[in-house]
Amino acid sequence: QVTADSSVCDPTKATCVGAQQVSMEVSRERGFYPQVITVKNNVPVELTIDDKINVGGCMGVMTIPEYGVSQLLAVGGKNVIKFTPTHTGIVRVVCPMGALQTSFNVIGS
Repeated sequence: QVTADSSVCDPTKATCVGAQQVSMEVSRERGFYPQVITVKNNVPVELTIDDKINVGGCMGVMTIPEYGVSQLLAVGGKNVIKFTPTHTGIVRVVCPMGALQTSFNVIGS
């Protein structure tokens, strides 16, 4: 589904022209949710993380080692991670010590 801003799209419903907008939350009730996010290959991704709690320590930083991405999570705010997947398959998002936080299921575009 393409929104009024043609640079934004839902990767599960449309052929993406611009960045894929996906989101997740970090909360006491759900933890890192969802655990798997589906995106399309070779299309930029903008992941917005709503961090509702102070995770602290290693889990307070999200990294995508495969793409050299790292983001310190600001509590009570929106955090954005941007990257472009370059192949299909599973891409893990982990803390700097390697604990899984979420993952991307990258599908063909």
